[in-house]
Order: sequence, then C-alpha cells, then structure tokens
Amino acid sequence: MKHLLLPCLWLSGCTLVLIDEVCDTATPNDTAADTGSHDTGTPPDDTGDTGTPPDDTGTPPDDTADTGTPPDDTGDTGDTGDTGDTGETKLVFTSIGVGAIHSCGLKPDGTIQCWGDNEREQLDAPEGTFTSLAIGGSHGCALDEEGTPTCWGWNEFGQRDLTGTYVSLTAGTSHTCGLDLEGVATCVGGGADVPLDTPPEDTFFETISAGATHTCGVLADNSVVCWGTMRSPPLLELTSISSGDEFICGDTPTGHPNCSGDDTFGQTSGVPKELFLSEITTGARHGCGITLEGSIECWGEDADDKLDGPTTPIHSIVSGPASNHTCAIMSDPPEGDSGDSSGSESADDPGDGEGADSGESAMTEDAAPGEVICWGSNSHDQLAP
Repeated sequence: MKHLLLPCLWLSGCTLVLIDEVCDTATPNDTAADTGSHDTGTPPDDTGDTGTPPDDTGTPPDDTADTGTPPDDTGDTGDTGDTGDTGETKLVFTSIGVGAIHSCGLKPDGTIQCWGDNEREQLDAPEGTFTSLAIGGSHGCALDEEGTPTCWGWNEFGQRDLTGTYVSLTAGTSHTCGLDLEGVATCVGGGADVPLDTPPEDTFFETISAGATHTCGVLADNSVVCWGTMRSPPLLELTSISSGDEFICGDTPTGHPNCSGDDTFGQTSGVPKELFLSEITTGARHGCGITLEGSIECWGEDADDKLDGPTTPIHSIVSGPASNHTCAIMSDPPEGDSGDSSGSESADDPGDGEGADSGESAMTEDAAPGEVICWGSNSHDQLAP
C-alpha cells in the first residue's frame, strides 16, 4: 500500500487541519463517534452518565430523533482515493468538525459532508467549496476562499448570523465566533439563560476557541482571556487553546499541556503534563492530544470509551464542547508499518448504527491517510460518514 502525506495547515478554535488525499488500493473504511450536553442549548447527554449538567431551554432534541444520516458519498469526486480493483472510492477528508451528536468533514475538493443526527438540519451543509469549517452543538459554519462565512443548522439564538470576513471560525453549543486578520474576535448567538458577552475592546488574539457557553482566546504574551460563563484563568499561559464545557486545555510555552476550569470528571487534573502534545482538543468533559510519536492520549470522563483512542498514527484530532465523541484524521504509518491497525479495537461494521449508546472506534485494518477514525458515543451514527 503506497501512502503520500503532504504538508498541513492548522487553524485555531475547532481545529482544522488540511492534508491532501492519498490514493490507495484498500477497501473503503467507514468511521463513526459522539454526543454531549450542557446548560443553555446543549444537546442532552444520551450516554446515561451521572453528573451531567441539567439541560436548559433551546436544547437540541434528544437521541430519539431521526438520525438523518446522509447517503454514502461513493461517487467520483476526482479528489478521493480510488480503490482500483473494486471500483469503489475511499472517503478522505482534509479536516473534521464534531458537534453534539453529529460530525462533518471537509473533502479535498472543498465540499462538505455531514453525518449523524439531523433534527436541527445540521447535516444540510451548503453546496459549494470551502477552505475550513467549525461545527457547534447542532449548527455549523464554513469559510469560503474570500473568508466569508456560510452557516447552516440550528439558529434559535442567532448562532448562524455571523457576517464579515475572517481567517478562522470557532463554534460553541449555541454561539459562533470569528477571528479576523487583525486578531479581533466577533461572536454571535448565546443562549436562553446565557446572554452572549463580547470580548474586551482593543483586545487582539492569536487564537480563540468557543466552549459550551464561553469563549477563550490567547494573546501575544500567552495570557488567556475568557468571556461568557467562564472567567479568565489567572497565571495560565498557553500557546494554543481548546475549550470544552466550562474548562480549557492547551499547550504551554514549555510544550507541555495544561488545563483550567471545571474538574468534576478529571478533565483538568487528568491532563498528562509530563508529555509533549503536538495538538490538543477538548470535548464536553474530556480531552485528547497527539503525542510527538503520533499516538493519542485522552483524559477526563471515561464513559462510552471516549478515552480509548485508536493506536494507529494520527495526523489531526478534534472533539467539541458539547461532544462525547472524538474524531481524528489518519496520517502516514511509521516506516516499515503497513498501516495495519489490528492492535486497536475496531467495529465490525461502523456504519450500521449497531454502536448506539455504546462507545466504539470506527476504523478498519485498511484505514489510510486522510480517512477519519472516530470513537466514543455512537447514539446517532455520528462516528461513521
């Protein structure tokens, strides 16, 4: 099996990593993962976990709703890997976004495909081509080549009404923020009991990340400023940031990870501070990161096996502030490795929905660079495109 990995671009907020597709001769790999909850507008926790924050007004529907899973995109896009002998195409993505109980991916040709729950029309991504995307609880937004956002899905609190031009986007449970070229953050949306607070005036951010009902950003001096329901953490210095449900994690200037905020499930104290993590993402009550060797380390709430990431080499990783699942994009296997992921747990048929309300990892031994691997809750087939 021949693999080719090209350079990537990492964007802030809901992490966006761009890689080019790779042709392969393997059998198509499907994937799957998630659900989450919070106060204002957070979709319900369909895992049955204890300690889940009470649901509030405007909450997306429970997990009995129609999944609205989109048809399998096996047509010839000219940008996906052809398996050759079988005549089928392998789905690959350049970046992934994770919502409460759905997921979306950006294909190499710039089009968007979503899967999972569709009660709020969060799977109905717009036609056209885009350069990046940000997925919230039950809505999504994407930037075109001009930096103009287009949003879809749930809009009860105006979380889709972002205008202007931006270099990056980030989405919370029911709000969306954009960061412009000068480092100025603009946010729309909010919640029934959480009116949207705006970032301090004359504040210029290096990067921002939307949490469930808050947003935090990193300044040039590595200090962290937050607004919404979470206060700015004192003395915390970060070079990158990812916001969950009332907590944040990121890399420090020394290269080691650190977290601050709610620690009910060990989502802050459990961070492996002794490691060097090249990328960090946070879900509703857990976090995951990529080690320098390309493996995955996760911490926090251990429901639905959402801490049990795959052992296959990973290029990028993303969860969401309302999510109980995580998705990652495959990278090239180490030299001498065939790309076999048999050492990790896999589902027999990740796309058949058999993993409802149980944790699983949607992957196969033939997973190739550019393919998506998801793990955690699969109540609405949010693990597999």
